[in-house]
Amino acid sequence: MNTRHRTTVQEGLVIANHGHQLLIETREGHYISCVARKSAGGVICGDRVQWQASADGGVVVGVQARSAVLARPDQRGVAKPVCANLDQIAVVGLMQLENGELSASERARIDAYLAAAEMLDINALLIVNKIDLLSAEALAVAQRNLAPYRDAGYTVILTSARSGTGVAELGARLAGRRSVLVGESGAGKSSLTQILLPDRDIRIGELSTRLGRGKHTTTVAMLFHLPGGGDIVDSPGVRDFRLGTVEPATLARAFREFRPYLGDCRYRDCRHLDEPDCALALAASEGRLSPERLESYRAIVLGDGRKSRRPVTYTD
Repeated sequence: MNTRHRTTVQEGLVIANHGHQLLIETREGHYISCVARKSAGGVICGDRVQWQASADGGVVVGVQARSAVLARPDQRGVAKPVCANLDQIAVVGLMQLENGELSASERARIDAYLAAAEMLDINALLIVNKIDLLSAEALAVAQRNLAPYRDAGYTVILTSARSGTGVAELGARLAGRRSVLVGESGAGKSSLTQILLPDRDIRIGELSTRLGRGKHTTTVAMLFHLPGGGDIVDSPGVRDFRLGTVEPATLARAFREFRPYLGDCRYRDCRHLDEPDCALALAASEGRLSPERLESYRAIVLGDGRKSRRPVTYTD
């Protein structure tokens, strides 16, 4: 007679992936350290999974279908998924503090992230931090630089982690969604995260202890629940993402304000670089499109040395 006990399959949420160890949140809100069966495939932060209890924790036996995945390249340039089932990319940008200008490299980085969100068909926010350090004149310049994003329909939030300006609005925009915060070092992403998640350090310590990995767990993507609802995925490597190989036609559609002009160029396969009678170039020269946004598009197509600073996205 077979007396083997069959363990019940349960559902859970992957909070963090640390090598062969996964931290799973159960449906009851408890945390358990798991390993994954090879048949489950790659398991990443944000995945909904099926798991079974084991003698030393749990075993992930299956992964539910994903909706949107953000990935980053490994040392060989192969895209590795980082977090799954995103609803929103929140881009933290920084104006030049001395004059309120948006540098070409920062604009290209912002534009690449926004294009990534469009290709994933998820929402995007643009957060401009440290505005308390801008003079009145510099702030006016910054507002002019941000106008093309507002005109394109993006939500732009001006914040200051020091004074708290804009933090309530940001929290409201993050509530009820799963967002990943991205931004260059120095933009203040960590400060904003600390305000949004006041117990973040305590939670990291608790989750790290459960994984048995100590402070090293802070180097992996980790999902946090916001006090007002919604989730933030915090990943130290997000700023190093790259936008992989994308066809110009696909990328052009990811610049949402370009869409009314696509198909009006002389050449059907126009890449909008230096081709004659390009509808985008004409619109930019006449002030109907932002010339800077067009330059960002061209920089991504040409791969002009900023490859290491652009995000990779794909869907399963």
